[in-house]
Amino acid sequence: MRNVILKARQLGFTTLVCLLMLDACLFNSGVNAGIIAHNKDDAEKFFDVKIRRVYERLPEQLKSARPAKEDRAGQLTISHGDGRYSRISVGTSHRSGTLQWLLISEYGKLCAKTPERAKEVRTGAIPAAQRGVIFVESTAEGAEGGFFDMCQASQARAQLEAPLTPADFKFHFFAWHEDPQYRLSPDGVVIAPAMAEYFRKLHDDHGIALDAEQRAWYAKEAEIQGDDMLREYPSRPEEAFFAAIEGAYYSRELAQARKDKRIGRSPWDASLPVYTWWDIGVDDYMACWFVQLIGAEVRFIEYREWSDVGFVQVVKDLKNLPYRYGKMAQPHDVRAREVVSGAPRVQYLLDAGFDVEIAPAAPIGDGIHQVRTLFSRFWFDEEKCADGLKRLAGYRKEWSPTAGQFLNKPKHDENSHGADALRTGAQVIDRLQPPAVSSAMPANPFPVSSWMSL
Repeated sequence: MRNVILKARQLGFTTLVCLLMLDACLFNSGVNAGIIAHNKDDAEKFFDVKIRRVYERLPEQLKSARPAKEDRAGQLTISHGDGRYSRISVGTSHRSGTLQWLLISEYGKLCAKTPERAKEVRTGAIPAAQRGVIFVESTAEGAEGGFFDMCQASQARAQLEAPLTPADFKFHFFAWHEDPQYRLSPDGVVIAPAMAEYFRKLHDDHGIALDAEQRAWYAKEAEIQGDDMLREYPSRPEEAFFAAIEGAYYSRELAQARKDKRIGRSPWDASLPVYTWWDIGVDDYMACWFVQLIGAEVRFIEYREWSDVGFVQVVKDLKNLPYRYGKMAQPHDVRAREVVSGAPRVQYLLDAGFDVEIAPAAPIGDGIHQVRTLFSRFWFDEEKCADGLKRLAGYRKEWSPTAGQFLNKPKHDENSHGADALRTGAQVIDRLQPPAVSSAMPANPFPVSSWMSL
């Protein structure tokens, strides 16, 4: 039985599962239970507070019947006599042996900060418990990564009411308003208009009715949590992933875009040119945003990626699309020569009839600042730009496990190319349109926001 739990903070699920595991080990022999915490400090705390101390407070009669010892740090072995025993282990990974019980705590944080270790957990610990009971629980950490994918897949099966196989995870969501502790007297609490509108939409659109004490608590807690409120205390599963990942460069910008409903439907207008914003990565990895400019609004109508494909094939793919192309924003390394032919990459594009605008070799930080400056003008088609939005959500700073903090440089991974392509276009956006239709002109008399269906 596999379970994935998306939750609000401090609802006690880790404690509950630890108690279930301890109970299973006390009353059944041959049980091997494993608990994986997302860092060493939490692992030590789980073992000390949720395992060792609980066992120590059991009735003496039960402890005499089931004596236990610590074989090593983070492992408690409970004897059932005649050489039989059960065991609970707590750590930051688990690869050896077969598990009857497995708890992976704060998997979202693990996926966000140390994806390599998250992969080890996915490929090592979960298969070790393939016939056991698995709990994967976490608050959300942005719309990307292993925990996000697991929640999306399991939630989709739940919505379709599809039968679960033994390999599927059952989706569980526990909102903050389901816990009676999250209440506050409404006396003296002022509910701002935007917060009142949020509560109205919860009720009218989603059937979530909050009483006065719940609304008061949420409003005051939001003053403390700020941008982290949706992640830490979601009212709906979708909200949890609106909040961005810690260390992500465009977290607030994406959250604001969703709040402004600039992520939804942004259809192609065949009467306008389509500009393309590019990144050319190593090993022929390429990413491209397809963009239309209307007044001050920048409409992203599609996003595409290519891997292990040369420029010749990419040009063919572009030609097969129905778009009428405007300028192509390319990074400065488009001038580099192809290894096989020796010709500059840009020459393929020029020979194919594309009008190329090459961005300068500027510091990455300057480009990120330029993207942030422009982001309030960005509109995204949520369906055709889904992969690109995922790249932007996952584009984050490098995490240093030794320093325990984010470094002031981007993490180079699968998200980098989509984010770099956006940065390329942002650097040259003022050079893409001719002066007569410059992005600096007054707003279009029929702006996207007046007719876009979101």
